[in-house]
Amino acid sequence: AEYMGFIPVAADTMLGLTILLLATNALYLAQAELDYQAFTLSLDQHIDQLADTTLINFNKLTTNHNANGLQGSVFTCSAAGLYKFQVYSLTRTDANLLIDLNKNGVIVASLWAHTPHDYAAAGNAIILDLAIGDVVQVTSHANQTVSLYGTTNEIYTTFSGVQLGSYQAQNGVQLSAFSVSLNQQQTVAGGQPVLYNLVDVDTDNSFNTQTGTYTAPNGGIYYIHFFALASQDSMLWLELYHNTDMVASIYGQTKGEKADAGNTVILHLRQGDTVKIQARAGQENILYGAPDQIYATFSGYELYTEGAITNTHEGPKSYFSVGLANGYNTKDGEKVVFDRVFTDPGDYDHLTGEYIAPEFGTYEFNYHGLAENTSELYLDLYHNYRYVNSAYSHSPADYATAGNSAVLEMDRGDVVFIRSDGNNQLYGEWDEVYTTFSGCLLHTNG
Repeated sequence: AEYMGFIPVAADTMLGLTILLLATNALYLAQAELDYQAFTLSLDQHIDQLADTTLINFNKLTTNHNANGLQGSVFTCSAAGLYKFQVYSLTRTDANLLIDLNKNGVIVASLWAHTPHDYAAAGNAIILDLAIGDVVQVTSHANQTVSLYGTTNEIYTTFSGVQLGSYQAQNGVQLSAFSVSLNQQQTVAGGQPVLYNLVDVDTDNSFNTQTGTYTAPNGGIYYIHFFALASQDSMLWLELYHNTDMVASIYGQTKGEKADAGNTVILHLRQGDTVKIQARAGQENILYGAPDQIYATFSGYELYTEGAITNTHEGPKSYFSVGLANGYNTKDGEKVVFDRVFTDPGDYDHLTGEYIAPEFGTYEFNYHGLAENTSELYLDLYHNYRYVNSAYSHSPADYATAGNSAVLEMDRGDVVFIRSDGNNQLYGEWDEVYTTFSGCLLHTNG
């Protein structure tokens, strides 16, 4: 084609282009304002005989993305809004684990574990509505002395926080979040829902405390966590239901002790879909709780709205959630390859077990496992073949369960996977999914 030189542009056309440019810049600025805070602290050394109500000093910074209020092991809120916090830990042999997540000195979630003559693991997660100046930290429980296990290549105790975008409207729909818990003992008959008595967050009144059910006000991708502790000498066996379908389970039992377990999944919910936690059919659960000990929690938030999933103008979206629906005997050093897909637009490699980061950004990952009766559970999280942290548990007379999480900053093409440390006999059935691996892109950093 022949070059025609400068082409005059009408004034009204130029004005339209200017308005479009300003609107585009405003959109980018709005996206920049949603650059979430996120962090993970870890413990890579032993702590022996930590006195009661003592701050746990995490000595390793795994990731800090914009968390300006993070000073040492204490997070002070610098931007009001919703935040999700997770804590995982492992005791030394034959020691008690009783630690608390505190908001302004008030216990909002607890971890308990003890296995006679063995190590014991526990975890918990909760969403909090924070004001500027609110303080969140992890401490040992009152009148308890704890001993935690950790080395440079065995990291079990972690503390993570992620700022959520629940108050920002995307595609004209407010994101939804809920977090409920139980601070009293409750007996749950087989097939019946857990009825949580504390509501920490419910952004749009979508959680029904009378039925224990959350109803999605918007279609979208939802991140869901649930944890519980069974009373002494009782069995913990709870299931997450999406509408009428069982999605994932938790199980625990320790002879002569209480038993802790938790799980995490990411689900695609349609508007009006429901999720709830209920006891396994035919299995009564006696859940433990007290005013200053909160173990049973159920939390979820909308990661992406239905419209945002397909709206490329709002930037890249990436998430996945997979589990084991069959027993799986792994060899030492083997990557765990999951056989059930809850959600995955395509970034999880179902042949290698690797999640491949599509963009340079900040990501969150969660993993949980259950080992066969009397077997050892020992799983590691790796980022580009660099060790991140572990989940370990062993119960000499029963199944063993544990989990962990991490916030990681990744380049495009980086991989994350779960690696078997030693031989693992992972338990799973088509209607019993305990071992899971989930993650998402929180924000692009480019």
